[in-house]
Amino acid sequence: MKLASSILMLALSLGAMAQGTSQTVSAAKLKTLQSEYKAAKDAYAKKPKDAAVKRKYVNSTFALGMGTMYGEGLNPHQKYAGALDYFREVLKVEPKHKLAKENYDMIAKIYKQMGRPVPGEKSGK
Repeated sequence: MKLASSILMLALSLGAMAQGTSQTVSAAKLKTLQSEYKAAKDAYAKKPKDAAVKRKYVNSTFALGMGTMYGEGLNPHQKYAGALDYFREVLKVEPKHKLAKENYDMIAKIYKQMGRPVPGEKSGK
Protein backbone atom coordinates (compact mmCIF):
# COMPACT_ATOMS: atom_id res chain seq x y z
CA MET A 1 0.00 0.00 0.00
CA LYS A 2 2.78 2.41 0.91
CA LEU A 3 4.63 1.56 -2.31
CA ALA A 4 1.49 2.13 -4.38
CA SER A 5 0.96 5.53 -2.75
CA SER A 6 4.60 6.44 -3.39
CA ILE A 7 4.30 5.45 -7.04
CA LEU A 8 1.10 7.48 -7.39
CA MET A 9 2.70 10.55 -5.81
CA LEU A 10 5.81 10.22 -8.00
CA ALA A 11 3.79 9.85 -11.19
CA LEU A 12 1.61 12.83 -10.35
CA SER A 13 4.64 14.92 -9.42
CA LEU A 14 6.19 14.14 -12.78
CA GLY A 15 2.93 15.10 -14.46
CA ALA A 16 2.90 18.37 -12.54
CA MET A 17 6.44 19.16 -13.59
CA ALA A 18 5.54 18.44 -17.22
CA GLN A 19 2.59 20.84 -16.92
CA GLY A 20 4.62 23.45 -15.06
CA THR A 21 2.34 23.26 -12.01
CA SER A 22 3.50 24.10 -8.51
CA GLN A 23 3.83 20.88 -6.55
CA THR A 24 2.35 22.05 -3.26
CA VAL A 25 -0.59 24.14 -2.15
CA SER A 26 -0.55 25.41 1.42
CA ALA A 27 -3.35 24.64 3.82
CA ALA A 28 -4.24 28.35 3.91
CA LYS A 29 -4.48 28.53 0.11
CA LEU A 30 -6.56 25.36 0.05
CA LYS A 31 -8.95 26.89 2.57
CA THR A 32 -9.29 29.99 0.36
CA LEU A 33 -9.96 27.79 -2.68
CA GLN A 34 -12.63 25.90 -0.72
CA SER A 35 -14.37 29.15 0.26
CA GLU A 36 -14.29 30.43 -3.32
CA TYR A 37 -15.66 27.11 -4.57
CA LYS A 38 -18.51 27.11 -2.05
CA ALA A 39 -19.52 30.68 -2.95
CA ALA A 40 -19.35 29.94 -6.68
CA LYS A 41 -21.30 26.69 -6.31
CA ASP A 42 -24.02 28.44 -4.29
CA ALA A 43 -24.25 31.23 -6.89
CA TYR A 44 -24.42 28.70 -9.73
CA ALA A 45 -27.23 26.80 -7.96
CA LYS A 46 -29.23 30.06 -7.91
CA LYS A 47 -28.39 31.18 -11.47
CA PRO A 48 -27.41 28.13 -13.56
CA LYS A 49 -28.15 29.91 -16.85
CA ASP A 50 -25.89 32.90 -16.13
CA ALA A 51 -22.73 32.38 -18.22
CA ALA A 52 -20.46 34.46 -15.94
CA VAL A 53 -21.67 32.61 -12.83
CA LYS A 54 -21.16 29.27 -14.59
CA ARG A 55 -17.63 30.25 -15.67
CA LYS A 56 -16.72 31.28 -12.12
CA TYR A 57 -18.11 28.00 -10.76
CA VAL A 58 -16.20 25.92 -13.31
CA ASN A 59 -12.97 27.85 -12.73
CA SER A 60 -13.20 27.68 -8.94
CA THR A 61 -14.06 23.97 -9.03
CA PHE A 62 -11.10 23.25 -11.30
CA ALA A 63 -8.79 25.36 -9.11
CA LEU A 64 -9.93 23.46 -6.03
CA GLY A 65 -9.31 20.17 -7.85
CA MET A 66 -5.75 21.22 -8.61
CA GLY A 67 -5.27 22.60 -5.10
CA THR A 68 -6.53 19.36 -3.60
CA MET A 69 -4.24 17.30 -5.82
CA TYR A 70 -1.22 19.26 -4.57
CA GLY A 71 -2.45 20.14 -1.07
CA GLU A 72 0.01 20.03 1.80
CA GLY A 73 -0.95 17.84 4.71
CA LEU A 74 -3.39 15.69 2.76
CA ASN A 75 -2.81 11.96 2.44
CA PRO A 76 -2.70 10.45 -1.08
CA HIS A 77 -6.30 9.24 -0.95
CA GLN A 78 -7.56 12.67 0.10
CA LYS A 79 -5.52 14.32 -2.64
CA TYR A 80 -6.25 12.13 -5.61
CA ALA A 81 -9.77 10.88 -4.84
CA GLY A 82 -10.74 14.44 -3.90
CA ALA A 83 -9.21 15.91 -7.05
CA LEU A 84 -11.04 13.31 -9.16
CA ASP A 85 -14.34 14.37 -7.59
CA TYR A 86 -13.74 18.04 -8.43
CA PHE A 87 -12.59 17.26 -11.98
CA ARG A 88 -15.71 15.09 -12.45
CA GLU A 89 -17.82 18.00 -11.23
CA VAL A 90 -16.20 20.34 -13.76
CA LEU A 91 -16.75 17.84 -16.57
CA LYS A 92 -20.45 17.46 -15.70
CA VAL A 93 -20.97 21.18 -16.24
CA GLU A 94 -18.41 21.67 -19.01
CA PRO A 95 -17.67 18.31 -20.70
CA LYS A 96 -15.04 19.83 -23.02
CA HIS A 97 -12.91 21.36 -20.25
CA LYS A 98 -9.52 20.23 -21.54
CA LEU A 99 -7.44 20.60 -18.36
CA ALA A 100 -10.03 18.93 -16.12
CA LYS A 101 -10.18 16.02 -18.58
CA GLU A 102 -6.38 15.74 -18.82
CA ASN A 103 -5.91 15.75 -15.05
CA TYR A 104 -8.81 13.35 -14.46
CA ASP A 105 -7.43 10.97 -17.09
CA MET A 106 -3.89 11.20 -15.69
CA ILE A 107 -4.97 10.23 -12.15
CA ALA A 108 -7.36 7.51 -13.39
CA LYS A 109 -4.66 6.02 -15.61
CA ILE A 110 -2.21 5.81 -12.70
CA TYR A 111 -4.78 4.05 -10.51
CA LYS A 112 -5.50 1.59 -13.32
CA GLN A 113 -1.79 0.97 -13.96
CA MET A 114 -1.42 0.10 -10.29
CA GLY A 115 -4.29 -2.37 -10.62
CA ARG A 116 -6.47 -0.34 -8.27
CA PRO A 117 -10.03 0.86 -8.83
CA VAL A 118 -10.45 4.52 -9.71
CA PRO A 119 -12.15 6.21 -6.73
CA GLY A 120 -15.69 7.19 -7.58
CA GLU A 121 -15.93 5.04 -10.71
CA LYS A 122 -18.23 2.08 -10.84
CA SER A 123 -16.40 -1.18 -11.51
CA GLY A 124 -16.41 -2.28 -15.10
CA LYS A 125 -15.63 1.17 -16.53
